[in-house]
Amino acid sequence: MEIDREMPEAYLPELKGVLANLPQTSRLLDQEVQRIKEAEGEAKVASSASGVKFSLNLQGQSIHEDRPKQDFHQRYRFLGSAYLRKPIYHWGALKAEREIGESARTLASLRFANTQNSLSREVRSHYLRLVLIKYEIQLGKETLSITRKNEEDLSKRLELGLVTPLSLDEAIALRLQQEIQLSNLENQFAMQSKLFDDFIDADSNLSFQRTPAFLEFCQNHAFAEKLPVLVSGISFHEVEEIELEVQNEKRRILIADSQLKPKFNLIGGVFQDQVALADNRENLTRNNLLLGVEANWAIWDSEKSKGQKERSLAKKRRYEISAERLSRKLRIELESLRESLLSLGKSIEVTRKLVKVAENRYEKSLIEFELNRITPVAHFESRTSLDRSRMALLQAVINYQNTKDQYLGRINHEGRD
Repeated sequence: MEIDREMPEAYLPELKGVLANLPQTSRLLDQEVQRIKEAEGEAKVASSASGVKFSLNLQGQSIHEDRPKQDFHQRYRFLGSAYLRKPIYHWGALKAEREIGESARTLASLRFANTQNSLSREVRSHYLRLVLIKYEIQLGKETLSITRKNEEDLSKRLELGLVTPLSLDEAIALRLQQEIQLSNLENQFAMQSKLFDDFIDADSNLSFQRTPAFLEFCQNHAFAEKLPVLVSGISFHEVEEIELEVQNEKRRILIADSQLKPKFNLIGGVFQDQVALADNRENLTRNNLLLGVEANWAIWDSEKSKGQKERSLAKKRRYEISAERLSRKLRIELESLRESLLSLGKSIEVTRKLVKVAENRYEKSLIEFELNRITPVAHFESRTSLDRSRMALLQAVINYQNTKDQYLGRINHEGRD
C-alpha cells in the first residue's frame, strides 16, 4: 500500500529501508512464519481425516506342514492385499475438523500480520528516538562551541578590565556542564544504537540524520487535517482472532455431539488367501475382491463427549464476552487516538511559534552579551531555551507520528507496506 505522507519513512530513506528488510532480518517474524507452516501442517492433518486411506500388504512365508498319514512337507507362499477406506457420513464432524484446521491457518496468518505491524511500529518509534538523541547531540555541540567562544571572549575582556573574574568563572562552569551533558548524550546514543541493531537483528550502521525533506515536514506540514473518518463497521485484528476461536468452539460442540452416533465408512479391498485341499499337498490360492459399507457406533463413553460439549459451550461463551468487551475497549482507544492526533497537531503549531520566539530572544541576547549588558549565564540560558524549543518541536512531531502509527494500525485492517 501507499505510504501515509505523515509517517516518518516517507521522509527518512534509512528507516524505509530498515522496514523493508524486516521480513528478511527479524527472527521474531521468522518465528511467526514457522507458526504459519505449523498451522498448514495441522490443516493437512485435519483434512486427511475425511480423505481416502489406502494400504498395501505383501507377505512371504515359509510353511511347514505335518498332515495326518502324510509325510512332513515344507513349502513357500507369497500373498498380497490392498485395502482402502473412505469416510461417508460422520454427522458433520469431519467437516468441522477440517474447518478447525483451516481456521488455525487463518489465525496464524492474522498473528503474523499483527506481529509485523507491531514490530514495524516499535522500529519506527526506536528509530525516531535515536533521531531525537542525535539532534540533541548536534544542538549540544553547537552550544558547546558557543560556550567556548564566550569563554575566550570573556578571557580577553578580563585582560582589558571590562569584566570581573566571576563572569569568566561562570562561563567556564557553563562550558564544563555542557561538556558533561554532551558526553552523557553520546553514551546514551551509542547504547541505544546497539539496542536498535539487536532489535532488528542486523548491523545497521545508520546515521539517524534528519533529511532536508524531514526538516521541511517538521517546519511546514499541516498536521491532523486529513484524518481517516471512523466507520461503525471497523474491525480489529484482536477481535477477529477471538471470533475465530468462537467458531472453532461451535465446531467442537458439533464434534462432541457426533461421538455417540453411528459413523459410516466405505471400505474396499483386494486380498489373497489359500485354502488347503484334503487330497493334495498343494493349496488353492484365491484372489478376493471386497466392497462394502462399515458402521462404527460408540454406545457409551462414560460421559466423555458430554464433558467435551460442556467445556466447548463454556469456552464459546467466554470468548463471546471477551470479544464484546475488547471491541468496545478498542473502539474507545481508537477514538482517543484520533482526539490525541488533533491535540498534537495543535501543539505542534504552538511549538513552532515558541521556536520563533526563542530564536528572536537568542539573537537579542547575543547582541546584549556582546555589549556586556547581560551575564554569561543569562546568555547561555537564552541559548538553552532555544535548544529546548527546537527539541520540543521535534519531540512533538515524533509524538504525533507515533500516535498516527497506532491509529493507522487500528483502522487499516490490511496493514501498511
